[in-house]
Amino acid sequence: GQMRKKHLLGIEVDMNAAVEQSMADAKARRREQLFVNAGVPLKYQGYSLKGYVQAAAGDRGKVDAIEAIRTLHAKGFVSKGDQRYPGLFLYGNTGMGKTGALSPLFVTLLRAGKIGFWVQYHELLAQVRDFESGRVEERIQALQRAEVVMIDDFGDPSASRMATDYSREVMFRIIDYRANHYLTTLVTSNLDLAGVEAQFDGRMVRRLFAICMPVLVTGKPLQETAIEF
Repeated sequence: GQMRKKHLLGIEVDMNAAVEQSMADAKARRREQLFVNAGVPLKYQGYSLKGYVQAAAGDRGKVDAIEAIRTLHAKGFVSKGDQRYPGLFLYGNTGMGKTGALSPLFVTLLRAGKIGFWVQYHELLAQVRDFESGRVEERIQALQRAEVVMIDDFGDPSASRMATDYSREVMFRIIDYRANHYLTTLVTSNLDLAGVEAQFDGRMVRRLFAICMPVLVTGKPLQETAIEF
C-alpha cells in the first residue's frame, strides 16, 4: 500500500510539474504574441535596462538617458524645470544605443498590462501609403489612443528638405492627439531638435516636445550584441 501511495504521489508531483510547465509555456507564448502584436522587433524583446546599464558602464554620454528612463518608469513622467513630460525623445548619432535604451522600458510597460505599439517611422509611413483609406484611419487611431507608443528612427536624417505634406499630417495627427491626452510616447531619432523643425514644422516641434523630454545620447557606439540576452 505504501509503495502504491508513493507511486501515486510521484505521478501527482510529475503531473503538477507538467501543468506548471505548460502554464509557463502558455504564458511565454502569450507574452511573445503580445510583443508580436505590439510590433516589438524580435531582437529587442529580450533587452533589459540592467543589461543596457552594464553595457554602457562608464559611458558618460549615456547617463542622462538611463536616468530619464528610470525616472519615467518609476514615476510615469520626467521633469525639466516645472514641466512634466510623459515621454522621452532620445536623439543622437546612429549606433549610440538609443533604441536599446528605450526598448526595455517599452517592453516593461507592455508586460505590466499597458496597451502599446512599436512603430518604425519609415515602415509606418509606407503602411499608411499602401493601406486602403479605412485601414489607414484605423491604424492612425490605434497609434493616437494606445497607452504607450514607441516611434523608432523618427524623421529622415538623409532628407535635406521637408517631409511630404502627407507624412507631416499623419505624424502630426498622432503626436497632437497624444499630447492633448498626455499619453506615454517614446521616440528615438538621428535628428536633433533643429533637424526636426526643418523637416516638419513649428507646430509639430511644439506638440512633440510638449510630451517628450529631449535627451541627447552620445559617447561610445554600443555594440548591440552586448545587450542581448
